[in-house]
Amino acid sequence: MGALTSKKGIGDSVLRKVAEKLGSEWERLATSLGLSAAEVSRIQMDKPGQTENQIFNMLVRWRRKQSIGVDQVDSLCRALTEIGRDDIVAELAEIARPRGPYCFEYLKQQVIQYYQQTATTIPAHPTVESRRVGVEDFFIPLCLKKEVSGKTKQGPSVSLPGGRRFLDEVETVTLDSLEDLFNPKIVGKINKILLFGGAGMGKSTLLLQIANSCINLHSESPLARFKLVIWIKLRQMQKSSCVLDAVFDQILSNNTNLTKHTVKEFIDDNESHIAFLLDGLDEIPSDVLHSKEGVYRVEDILSNRCLKTSFVLVTTRPHLVDYVLQGYPNYAQVQTTGFTSENTHRYIRTQFSNDEDGETLVHRLERNSSLEKLSHVPIISLMLCVVWKNTRSLPHQMTKLYADFVSCLFFRRSVDRQLMERIINGIGRVATEGLVNPGEEERLIFDRSEFQQCGTLLDEVFQVGLLQSETFTSGLITNVLVTFLHKSFQEYFAACYMVKLLEDGEESFGTRLKQITADNNIRNISFGFAAVDQSRLLVSSWIIYARWKETR
Repeated sequence: MGALTSKKGIGDSVLRKVAEKLGSEWERLATSLGLSAAEVSRIQMDKPGQTENQIFNMLVRWRRKQSIGVDQVDSLCRALTEIGRDDIVAELAEIARPRGPYCFEYLKQQVIQYYQQTATTIPAHPTVESRRVGVEDFFIPLCLKKEVSGKTKQGPSVSLPGGRRFLDEVETVTLDSLEDLFNPKIVGKINKILLFGGAGMGKSTLLLQIANSCINLHSESPLARFKLVIWIKLRQMQKSSCVLDAVFDQILSNNTNLTKHTVKEFIDDNESHIAFLLDGLDEIPSDVLHSKEGVYRVEDILSNRCLKTSFVLVTTRPHLVDYVLQGYPNYAQVQTTGFTSENTHRYIRTQFSNDEDGETLVHRLERNSSLEKLSHVPIISLMLCVVWKNTRSLPHQMTKLYADFVSCLFFRRSVDRQLMERIINGIGRVATEGLVNPGEEERLIFDRSEFQQCGTLLDEVFQVGLLQSETFTSGLITNVLVTFLHKSFQEYFAACYMVKLLEDGEESFGTRLKQITADNNIRNISFGFAAVDQSRLLVSSWIIYARWKETR
C-alpha cells in the first residue's frame, strides 16, 4: 500500500509514523479530531498499556469517519498544529507528500532554508568567491531609476556617422528603496519588472538582498503579499531553461520528498501569489535559453506566455533589454546606476574595521573627480577597497586598476587570454577613432555598425560587460548605440590598441600617429597611461615627440 490511499486520503504507513511520534498527547489530538470521550475510553480499554497501538487505532477510527470530499492530510495537520506538534506536521509533509496548505508550507520552508544557506553573505573580494561578509551589515542600497512610460524629452546631441543628432531621453523617477520594486503604488499594477544595468552594477547582489529579506519577512513589507518568492540564478541553467527544473537543481535538497508534479501543482494553484526573481538573463547560454524542453521555460515567462499572473523580476545587461521588450512590451523598466556619492562613501566605510582607513580613502576619492565617479560602480568600489587594504594607497598610474578590473570581468565569464586580447584589440580600434576625430570633438558614443570589424566577438564583448548597448530614438530614427563603461575606459582601450600597433610594426603605428594633433584628445592616452610598461612608455614618447614637432 502506498503512502496515500487516494489523492486526499492517508495510508496506514503514514498513520503508523504519526503514532510513533505522538506519545501521551494523543488524547488531546483525538479531541481536536472530533472523537468523543467515550470513543477515547473504548480505545484505551481495547489496547491497555499499548500507547502506540491505541494512537494508531484512534487515527484509523478518525479516518473512517471522514467523508470522501475531505482532505485528510489537511485536517490532521490542522489538529496537530492545534496541540503544538508542528514537528509532526513537517514530517507528515515529507513522508506523505500531501496537497494543500501544509505541504505548501513545507515547500516554503525548504526555500527559506536555501536562502539561509546562500543569501546571508555577499562577496568581499571580486575574484575570490569564498571570501564573504554578512549582507545585513554590508549591503548598501543602489540608485534605482524607473522609466516613466511614454514620457521623453530632448536629450544630448551626439556625433554619429550620419551626422549630429539629438537623442530622445526617457524621463525617470528615482525609487526610494528596493522594496518599491514590489509596491503597486510605485510601479503601478504591472507585475513584470525589467531591471537592467552595466557590469558590476550590483544587480545580482540586489536580488540576493531581496531573497535575504524573505527569511524574516515583516508583515508591512511589500514582499509580504507573496506566499512564495523563488530566486533563480539563470547562469546556473546549463541544460534546460525550465524554471521548474531550476527549483530542484538550485533550491531543493537532493533528498526532498517533493516531486516536480507536486511543486507544479503548488505553483499553478498559487500563481498570482508567487514572485519569481530571474537573475542574469545575459548569463544564460543561448542554446539553453532557446531550448524547447520543460515547463515554465524562461522565454515563455519573459514573453508572458506562462505564469501570466505571477510577479516576475528579471535582471540583465542593457544589450538584452530590446530582446525582452520585443517578446512582451509591458514591463516596468528600472535601471540601476550604481551607488550615489553618499552611498559610495557609506560602502567604503563599511569595508574597514579601522574608521580612519575608510575616511582616508573617501578623502582621496573626493579629490579625484574621475575616480570618484568610477567608484559609483559597486565592483570598482570593492576593488578600490581591496587595493587600499593591501597597500594603504592607490596606484600612481590608474592603468593597473583598469587592467585589473578588465581582467576581473573576463575572469567572471571564464574567457581565455587569447580571446581577451582579440576583444581588447577589436574595441581599441573604435576607442581610438573616437578620441582621434580630426576636425571634430571626441566621440564617446558610437553606432553599433562601427564595431562591424569585431564580427561575432561583439556579442562576447557585451557578455563580458566592456561595452554597453542601448536603443535610442531621435525623432523617427532609431539607433542602437554603444558606449564604454566610462570615458577613461575608452582611453585605456585606445592605449592598448596603440601599443598593439607598435608591436605589429612601426608603419601601422606611424599611420595612426599622423592623425594626432595638439587638439586631439589622444593626449589622454599619453598622459593617463604612460610608464605602465616599456611599450606604453614608448607610445607616450612618440606621441609627445609628434606633438612637439608640430609646434616648431
